[in-house]
Amino acid sequence: MHYPLNFGKTRKFEINILYCPHNSLILTDILQINKKEDMRAMNKIFLYGIIITMVFSLISCEEEECDQSLRNDAGVGFYTFEENVETDTALPSISVYARNRPDSLLYDSIPGQTGVRLPLDPTKDFSEFIFAIDSLHDTLQIKYNRELNLISQPCGFITDFHIQEIKTPHHHFDSIVVINNRITQNENEEHFKIYFSPSDTADL
Repeated sequence: MHYPLNFGKTRKFEINILYCPHNSLILTDILQINKKEDMRAMNKIFLYGIIITMVFSLISCEEEECDQSLRNDAGVGFYTFEENVETDTALPSISVYARNRPDSLLYDSIPGQTGVRLPLDPTKDFSEFIFAIDSLHDTLQIKYNRELNLISQPCGFITDFHIQEIKTPHHHFDSIVVINNRITQNENEEHFKIYFSPSDTADL
C-alpha cells in the first residue's frame, strides 16, 4: 500500500493500492493528476473515496481469514484390514452428532464417507460423539489437553488440542488408532483411524 502525496504547484500525487484477491476491483496503477485550481476539491473527494474503499476491503479480507481458521477439527478415517492389507472403507450411510445433543448433526445420512471431521469442545477436556451407521450405533469419547495460541490481533486465539485418551464401547468399531495426537490448523490432516472388520462392512 503506497500513496505519497505532493500538493505543490503541480498538485501531483500517486496512489498504489493492492486489494485482497477476492475483490473484483484491483487498482495498482499510478495515478498522476495535474489539475487547475478549481479541481482541487474533486481530487480530494476522489482520494478519500479510494482510501475508504481500501479500508473496508482490508477489513472484509481479515474477517474471511478468521472465519476459515478459528476451529481445529479432528480428522477421522475409516478402514478395514483384509488379508493383512489396510484399505479405505466407504460407508453407505453415516450420521454423526454430539452425545446428548442429537439436534447437533454434523453428518446427516451421508453416503460414501471414507472419513469425517469432528469439532472438539474448546471449553471442556473431552468431547463425545455418536456414530449412527445404518441401524448400528457406536460412541467415541476423546479426552485431551487444551492450549491457547494467538493467531493475530483481529482473529484472537485458537485452541490446539493434545489427545490423551480415546474410548469406545466397540459396538461396531473393531479398533481405533491414534496416528497424530496433536490437533492444530490443518484441515487435511488425519488424527484417528477407525477400523471395521471386513464382515461388518460387508453387511452395511
